[in-house]
Amino acid sequence: MRRRSYPERGLLVRFAGFTGLRSGEIVALRAEAVDLMRARVQVVASASEAYGKIQFGPPKTYQRRSVPLPKTLVGELTSHLGGRAATEFVFTSSRGGPLRHSNFYARHFKPAVIRAGLPEATRFHDLRHSYAAMLIAEGAHPRAIMERLGHSTIQVTLGTYGHLFPNLEASLTEALDDVYRGAEPVPPAEVREIEG
Repeated sequence: MRRRSYPERGLLVRFAGFTGLRSGEIVALRAEAVDLMRARVQVVASASEAYGKIQFGPPKTYQRRSVPLPKTLVGELTSHLGGRAATEFVFTSSRGGPLRHSNFYARHFKPAVIRAGLPEATRFHDLRHSYAAMLIAEGAHPRAIMERLGHSTIQVTLGTYGHLFPNLEASLTEALDDVYRGAEPVPPAEVREIEG
């Protein structure tokens, strides 16, 4: 009998939206890579589907990385991972094996997108873009964004998300204006002495 509710799928979407991990990195994620005490996830592997089989390998850029977890997500993951062996996958198929992203996408993600009234063209990868946009909106340094997303270079990060940084232009100008107004002006007599 097929289940009617899959709360762990909602957790998977929130996890993707607040870590920026790629779908293959989420599929390959094992419980031992989630450090709940330090609120971090170690990205050490990725999965891809080819010819009906799931294949595991290194992350896209071949570099391992550590991504911080928001505290509320740690709480949800603590409940979700309770009693799970270190080598078990964090997110599994309904039968307990590795999650097939293609099945998850068709059976859970796309129907949820439609139910939520989001544009039908919304992709799972858009969660990664939303994460990057949130980091930028919070004033994160491009280097920090690069490291969290696992980009190979800062140029990749700026090339992909650079258009979002100009939105910070007004706040930067206001901040500089505050600094300028806060600086003590040099009295005109002292300026003459300095020039003379």
